[in-house]
Amino acid sequence: MKSGIDGRDDLGKAFKVSARRHDVFFDNGILHHSSPARLSTKRMIERADDPADLAEEIDKWIALAAPRKAPRDERVNRPHEGLEETDMSHELTDKIEARAFWQIIGERPIGATIVTTRNEAGQPNGFLGLSAAHVSASPPKMLVSIDRKTSALADIVQTGRFSLNFLPAEASDLAGAFGKSGPKPFETDDWDTLSTGAPALKTALGVMDCELSQIVEEDDVAIVIGRVVSARSASGGDALVFFRGAFERLKSHA
Repeated sequence: MKSGIDGRDDLGKAFKVSARRHDVFFDNGILHHSSPARLSTKRMIERADDPADLAEEIDKWIALAAPRKAPRDERVNRPHEGLEETDMSHELTDKIEARAFWQIIGERPIGATIVTTRNEAGQPNGFLGLSAAHVSASPPKMLVSIDRKTSALADIVQTGRFSLNFLPAEASDLAGAFGKSGPKPFETDDWDTLSTGAPALKTALGVMDCELSQIVEEDDVAIVIGRVVSARSASGGDALVFFRGAFERLKSHA
């Protein structure tokens, strides 16, 4: 670490300065828990010669990665302007029980996806990520919602890297193995890597290799958003989908 910077004190001051400037809100410690914050702050401190440099580096990061409050005029300028805003979460919870919620979700076929990563020691980890979805194509970004108790979440936070593997119809056993706790079958020759080093399934219909962009915390889950830095497609084959509580084959018409 370069001289002239007290990492803890100056970092805290610089964050406060930048937060005020960008009107950033800190919800449930999102900046504390997100890997871009932890990894970036370490690099910021190493590069900075004085607190002003540190504040400038943090400005750049927060402007790119942190969630923002909508300006006051944007928050009130909506189609329902003039109506009192109401938090409907408790009302919805009273009306829709968790069991009914998942039963309704099960009426939509969902592509089976395995999310993979590695910890700082290089050990692979992963889980069945049925919530995986795209965010945008330009820039290319993907997201997946992860329960906070999932062990792979901590690895993604630490390394800032993960891959989404879209499963072929023949991979139902593999999906089942990743859908439960315990050791995951990474010991076979079915895996390689793309850019980030996260495991990539060779037989996957598609692989999106991502670097962590942002983490949004919501209730008991973390919504992980990643920028796609490399990808691979099998260009054919039947897909594995999860529908009404079971894995099914979705035939390709290509």
